[in-house]
Amino acid sequence: MTSPSRTARRTNRTAVVSLASSVVTLFGIGSIIGIALGVYALNHIAVTGEGGRGLATAGILVGAVTLLLSMTAIVMGLSTL
Repeated sequence: MTSPSRTARRTNRTAVVSLASSVVTLFGIGSIIGIALGVYALNHIAVTGEGGRGLATAGILVGAVTLLLSMTAIVMGLSTL
């Protein structure tokens, strides 16, 4: 049981949107948006002390991986022309 003096930290919404947009890549555009929002969320979390650092980091990492995968798929698709 938690004590009444402990308050729950609010999760940064930008971190959540970062992860969601990184997953929905849309030819790399969502990945780029996810990475940018993840960096913005990390900076905002550092200032405000909100929760969501892990979500923002995951948004950046998933965005980087999906960007790499989508760029590889685009290059491979173009090389078959």
